[in-house]
Amino acid sequence: NIMSHLEAFQAIAVLNGGNRAAQYSGYNASVNYVTSILSEKTNYTVTVQPFNFQITEEVSTPEFQQISPSAETYVRGVDFRTMTYTGSGDVQSPVTSCDDGCESSDFSGFTSGNVAVIARGTCDFSTKVDNAVAAGAPGVLIYNYEGEGSFSGTLGSIKDVPVFGIG
Repeated sequence: NIMSHLEAFQAIAVLNGGNRAAQYSGYNASVNYVTSILSEKTNYTVTVQPFNFQITEEVSTPEFQQISPSAETYVRGVDFRTMTYTGSGDVQSPVTSCDDGCESSDFSGFTSGNVAVIARGTCDFSTKVDNAVAAGAPGVLIYNYEGEGSFSGTLGSIKDVPVFGIG
């Protein structure tokens, strides 16, 4: 019965701080549950293979502020969201608009050290960020389609600079 397995996984999550992701104890408990079920109820020879994966973990609450021409503090989850695999850092720099950021030519005339402001769409987020970093951006803001609000997405791999999705 599939529901009994789902309930078992939920119980594992509850006992492990609500999480069964690979870097947490709930993952190992989940693996143990699956291997025990397969060993007890099937004729399978169960083997668990280790694997490597990239992960980022938030160790402090991200902040996003405009300091000029007038100070404004933006609200996480409303005005901005962190992108999966974002880098970290304290960036205080002017911003420069860079079209959609999909081509290195989008950064011609870009001032190294400025934060790149890039439109969502056309290519993947990772390409946008890689192009911005190659142009010298210490951070990237990717803005959403008009009227769509802030968003989060995956960068596909760990980046060295902070990247936010904004509305």
